[in-house]
Amino acid sequence: MQSVDGEWAKVTSGSVEGYCRVKYLIRGEQAVEMAGGLVIRKAATTANVNIRRTATTLEDNIIRSVEAGESFTVTKPAVLSEDPDAPLFVEIKDGEQTAYVAIGKVKLTYGWTYAKAQ
Repeated sequence: MQSVDGEWAKVTSGSVEGYCRVKYLIRGEQAVEMAGGLVIRKAATTANVNIRRTATTLEDNIIRSVEAGESFTVTKPAVLSEDPDAPLFVEIKDGEQTAYVAIGKVKLTYGWTYAKAQ
């Protein structure tokens, strides 16, 4: 929202700019709560990386290796390893299974599950 003038607010969404009646806008904590139910967290690999069964760097828990550019749904954005020398991990869905990838090898973003107008 760029500005409010009485009952109208000037808003920008992407490259579109326009006006909306203030009573139809959702702001603050209410907006945060609503957005949480409409978005999914995504992790895109930024380098070749190993997908793991557990949040450790042990060689025997590698499920498979993937190249940069693969995308996954995030189930937990930060997972500590029991291994003190290991990096933070991101918990992801790899097909139907839960898996882990080093947080430094992915870019975390949000994606929309669907568009919704009220």
